[in-house]
Amino acid sequence: MNMKKISSIIALSLLAGIICFVGYNQLNPQILVATADYPTVPFEELEEQSHVIVKAQLVDNLADEVKFDKSKVPLDWRTFTSLKIIEIYKDVNGEFNEGDTVTVMEPFASWRDARGAYEIHREHYLPIQKEKEYIFYLYKSNTFDAYEIHSHHQGKYILNTTGKDISVLKKEELEVTDIETQYLENYKKVMAKYHNGK
Repeated sequence: MNMKKISSIIALSLLAGIICFVGYNQLNPQILVATADYPTVPFEELEEQSHVIVKAQLVDNLADEVKFDKSKVPLDWRTFTSLKIIEIYKDVNGEFNEGDTVTVMEPFASWRDARGAYEIHREHYLPIQKEKEYIFYLYKSNTFDAYEIHSHHQGKYILNTTGKDISVLKKEELEVTDIETQYLENYKKVMAKYHNGK
């Protein structure tokens, strides 16, 4: 083989490697988790403080909003998500009917830049999934025309459809990144009150 062919093979191999690396980074988001310093909230406070308590499911993620500092480090983020209301348990302003949609702000966001794809969320929170039902504790945002999920993951409870006892559910089944004692206590009370004790 002559030197020209060898140089061409090396150049093509490097180019293929770069394309694979960039493609992988764009297709496989890097997950970033931000620690959050907020107190755990007992069930009674969730019930009292929330403006809206509903059973709902995801319709669509409407928009991600991420604010960066000068070094491109995310400072603040949210995803505006549309939920379809299945049942209403509390609505202090009488704003909703069953079948309506409500826009909520989830404490996560995703974005892409030249370096790759990213997803960031607050500690313990995982995004709402399609075709699943949840109980949500919501309060009206002072800044946006949307509702916020009370205390991030503490205001979102996936319905237990596993048939398992709550005490043996894994974090993946609860859709949280860690099972806190207070969260599990709240989960049991939420299911007892709004999901026939299951």
